[in-house]
Formats: sequence, C-alpha cells, structure tokens
Amino acid sequence: MKSRASLPVRVALIVLAVLALVAAGLAGANLVTVGRFNQATATLTRNIKAIAKEDADLSTLKASQQQTDAQFEDAAALRAVLLPSIRASLETNTEVSHRLTELIEQRLAEQQGGGSSGSGGASDDATGAATDNQRNNRQSDGSGLTDAQKAQVEQLLKSNQQSTDTSESTRQDADQKSKQNQTTKPW
Repeated sequence: MKSRASLPVRVALIVLAVLALVAAGLAGANLVTVGRFNQATATLTRNIKAIAKEDADLSTLKASQQQTDAQFEDAAALRAVLLPSIRASLETNTEVSHRLTELIEQRLAEQQGGGSSGSGGASDDATGAATDNQRNNRQSDGSGLTDAQKAQVEQLLKSNQQSTDTSESTRQDADQKSKQNQTTKPW
C-alpha cells in the first residue's frame, strides 16, 4: 500500500499539528488566567469600596483581602506564557491589592491601638509612633481615615479603574470585531 503524501509533507503536517496544540495550550492558559484575574479584581473593587466606609469590619476585610492577594498570586502562576496586556494588568492589580492589604493592616493596628500588650519591642514603638502620627493627621469629618489613608484609597480606586477600563476596552473591541464578522440575514 502506497501512502498518499510524501514524507516531507507528513512531517510538515505533524509539526503544524504540534504548533497548533501549543498555541491552543497558551490560549487556554491565558483564558484561565483572565478568569481568575477578573474574579480577583471584582473582589478587590468590593474591598476598596468597603474600606472607604466608616463602619467597615476590618478583620473580615483583612481576611477577604488576603484571599484576594492569593487569587492574584494564583493568576500570576502562569506569568511566563501570558500576553503582555494581561501580564501588565495583573501586575498593576496585584500591586494595588498588596497596598490595600497594608492599608487594612495599618488601620487594624490603629484600631487596636494600645489594647495589645506585646513584648514592648522596637516594632511596637514604631507602630505606636505611626498610630500617633495617624491620629494627628485625622480630619474632623468622622470617617475614621487619615488624609494619607484617604489619598491611598483614592489612588487605589483610580489605578484599579484604569486597569479595569483597559481590560473592558479590550473585551469591547473583541465583541465589536465578533459582531462585525457575523453575517447579516436579509429576513
């Protein structure tokens, strides 16, 4: 029995098939990462809005924010194979998430203030000095945030909005292209 294609053609087809499988794997990795990224970004946005409220439960918010940080770390696990735009958005939101975690921890330390009787080391002195400094910087509007913390929250909101706008515009561009590719039916 004689084969239909010559050996070089069969080898070329095998190479093309392997390349197609690799491309599909990379696309799948990017899709999984985008799903994780979107989920973590939604939680991050909720946490940013929650920290701005006066009656925010900081311990619950801290737990939620730690989970969000973990979600961003999971999404970044495949960083080497991600598209540059996805990688940039992921890095931006990861940085915003870490800064929010630090802000929550700072507010928790301020809220607990002198109530904890630790070993009295240098870290307690530094925390006490930071707490005193934050109390001195408070505005009289009763929101419980210092001017510096309000600036941090605003900056977090802005950078998160920019990142979300970028991913939404990319998604909208893809939606528009897919709509243009659809054929219009005359009936």
